[in-house]
Amino acid sequence: PLVSLKQRAFETEPTDQELLVCFFEDSLKRHVLEHVRLLEIQAADQIPHARQQACRHLWQLAMHTTEQQGNIMRLLANKLGDQDRQLASRQLYYLQEIVNKQQSGPEVALQAVEAVRTVIMRPGIGEKPLYYGCLFLSQLTLHPSQPRLTAALMEIYVSLFKGWVVPSLQQQAKAKAATKRAKKHKGKTPVKNQKTSGDHELNNPERLAKAVITGLHRAIPFCPPAETAKLMESLTSPLEQLIKGPSLATAIQALTLLWTLCQALKQPYDLVMQPLLALLSYPIRLNRETGSHASLMTLIMKIQTEAERPQLPLVKACLRSCLTACSPAWIGAVILMFSELERSVSQSLLALTPELPSVSAGSKTFLREATEGCAYELCWLRDHALPHIANWAKAVLEGGL
Repeated sequence: PLVSLKQRAFETEPTDQELLVCFFEDSLKRHVLEHVRLLEIQAADQIPHARQQACRHLWQLAMHTTEQQGNIMRLLANKLGDQDRQLASRQLYYLQEIVNKQQSGPEVALQAVEAVRTVIMRPGIGEKPLYYGCLFLSQLTLHPSQPRLTAALMEIYVSLFKGWVVPSLQQQAKAKAATKRAKKHKGKTPVKNQKTSGDHELNNPERLAKAVITGLHRAIPFCPPAETAKLMESLTSPLEQLIKGPSLATAIQALTLLWTLCQALKQPYDLVMQPLLALLSYPIRLNRETGSHASLMTLIMKIQTEAERPQLPLVKACLRSCLTACSPAWIGAVILMFSELERSVSQSLLALTPELPSVSAGSKTFLREATEGCAYELCWLRDHALPHIANWAKAVLEGGL
């Protein structure tokens, strides 16, 4: 950036030519500042088109010069909560282009993070700037040589997670529970939760939780082990609350974040296995959000791949969930997972179960002898109403798929 004439220091007596250049730079600096102030006034106009033009001019100015770059990013970050949805989302693109341009250094990314942080940490901020701000922060490119940027992002994520995401999800769960209780007793209207001084309210806290957890996922690999251990201690309890919440998608993201923390610290996966087994034991949640089955199976396969040997309790829980699952895709994925795990070990997983007598397909009286083995659910599934699932289960029982 240009240096004003008052702040410029000369080691020797300046010549007339040097003074002329310094005067020109000082005038140019004042004109750019004046231009930015005029654009700031236009950015607050009531007409959306005028605001769009002002933000576009600010972006173009920041792309071609570093003068007033911090103020420009602050002005663009302030428009993340604009009433015009298109204009608010466009600021993400503007900020990303400024940070990712070729001549930008790590200081530019820090300035952008500080500008967004100033906006999203304001008291009484709305949901839109919070969500768009988290989206921008989670898309920043991190590098091990930029510990200051990683530390700043982690501080923001933890503050949002504890101060906004968890209280909002708890409040949403209480509101849903109150609505269900009111429906059981006809004639009684549900009591609306009154917002206290320490509560936060979001219309859709789940999407903010996803954005914050995504940012944590990307920042954890670049954190030092000491900071990761502190993060593990501070986030374990809030993540467990999210796992027990009503949203299956948010619970899976929280489980994946716990698995990432355990993997970064090289700790056993006990913190992940226990809530994951509890999650698989509730078929209502699995049947309610079938769209999250793919991410859940991805997490299970990651755990099975990282483990030295197949986790039989997890395999058993997945097979047991198939007995009450209404999604054929989930049942097929579990059967394929079992077949892949069986091929990866020397001893068959079915050999660890009690020996089953050969009976007709319609009879299930023998299943009482195999209630603790992996073959118990497969024997049920080979009589499934869908022919392809029945054929897959039968092929696995007969020696492989």
